[in-house]
Amino acid sequence: MAVSFIKKEGYKLVVFFLMSFLFMYSSFKVEASAAKERQNNASSSYIFIFKDSLSKNRVSAKVTEMAKKYTMVIQSTFKQVNKGFTSTMSEQAAAHLAQDPDIKYYEKNSRVVQLSAHPVPV
Repeated sequence: MAVSFIKKEGYKLVVFFLMSFLFMYSSFKVEASAAKERQNNASSSYIFIFKDSLSKNRVSAKVTEMAKKYTMVIQSTFKQVNKGFTSTMSEQAAAHLAQDPDIKYYEKNSRVVQLSAHPVPV
C-alpha cells in the first residue's frame, strides 16, 4: 500500500515540477523577448555630454544650433548635473556628431533595470 501511495504522489510531484519548469521557462522567454525589444527601441538613441567649458546658459542655444546643423530630433536637454542632450539618430551620425569640439563624450542610450529591491552596501 505504501508503494502505490508513493507512486501516485510521486507522479503528482513530477507533474507539478514539470508544470513549474514550463511556466518559469515561458516567463523567461517572454522577459528575454521584451528586453530585446526595449534594446532595439533604444538602439538609435544617444546621450551626448558637453565639455565643462560650455556654460549652463549656453546649453539650450548650442543644442538648437546642433539640431539644425546635423538635422536630428532632440529628445531631451539637461543642464543641472551634466550638460547635454539625448537624440535619435544612426550610429554613423552619432559618431560624426561626436567630432564636434563642444562634445566631451557620447554613448548609446539604454534602460537601467534594478535587480534588487534592497540597497547593496558599499
